[in-house]
This record gives sequence, C-alpha cells and structure tokens, in this order.
Amino acid sequence: MSSEEYFYFIKACGGVLNWEARKNWGKAIDIIRTHPGVAKERGECENLPLHRALKNTAPTEVIDALLKAYPDGARKRNMHGYLPLHFAVLYLAPPAVISSLLDIYPEACLVKDKDNNLAFHWAAAMVHTPRKVVDLLLQTYKDLESKSVLADGTAGIGSENRAAKDGHSFVTPSGNTNEVEEGQ
Repeated sequence: MSSEEYFYFIKACGGVLNWEARKNWGKAIDIIRTHPGVAKERGECENLPLHRALKNTAPTEVIDALLKAYPDGARKRNMHGYLPLHFAVLYLAPPAVISSLLDIYPEACLVKDKDNNLAFHWAAAMVHTPRKVVDLLLQTYKDLESKSVLADGTAGIGSENRAAKDGHSFVTPSGNTNEVEEGQ
C-alpha cells in the first residue's frame, strides 16, 4: 500500500474524519480488502480502525470489511478499556453492526469498560438506542448465562445487573434503575 493510500484510510476511518472522507467510504472498503493488515493498525488512544469507524458512524459495509479483515479486532480494547461493542452502543451503531460484533465475540456483552459499565448499561441509559439493540444485548447475555455458571455459584454477570435479566428493569451507568413495562 502506498503511503498516500494508508493516509487516506486513516483519514477515512480515523479520528480526523471530515465530510469529504464520508463521501468516499467505498475507497476505504477497497483499501481494507486489498490491504487487510491496516485493520490491525493502532492509532490514537490505541484505537483500532474498527474503534474509529464505529465512533465515526461508518456504514455497515465498512464495519463488515474491518471485521472480515481482522475478526480479533472485536476483542481488542483501546487504552481506555473500551471494546468495539462499547463504541458501537455509545455511537448508536445499527442493530446489524451490534449483531456482527456479538456473532464474533458474544462475551463482549460481559466485559466492563473503564467506568465499570457493560455495553448493556450504556444501551439502557441512552434515549435513542433502538430497542432491537437492547434486545440483542439482553438475548446474548441470556444465552451466555444459560451456558455457564460463575465460580461463586450464581448464574449471570453479577448481582449489580440481576435486574437486567428479568427483562423488566435494568441498572443504568449512573446507577439509576429504570423500570420497563411488560411487553415493551
């Protein structure tokens, strides 16, 4: 890859995303497919291109190309402890992106960020999170819970999130409990 192509890729998926780059996501996809090694390159704050693309609301096709080029990227934290799943939830990625990340690394829904929050906590706390995203996170949690029991003998991801499993209430990042009406 030429240095010009690499610069464009970082500009397209990186922290300095401008409106012109948004018009050229197809070029970023071509670069990812041609040079899949770029998906492993860490940048500012130890973010992978996957973190940056999620933060910059890249199209699903860009995320899919990055995940195909470097599936283990779904498991990598940045220097602040955020997984790509945390970024996807925080930056309101579509349900298809959340699903792709969970298909590759379902245990990501059990991983806490630097502030001790699960991706589910952020999804529950944000007003604009699509219900389908909350449902995907909750279903993945339930699937994992049914497959294992923690060493202390309790099922699930911890007592602080016990309310989340019943589907009626959940703990938000601020520690407030929000009640969810039956059938919502």
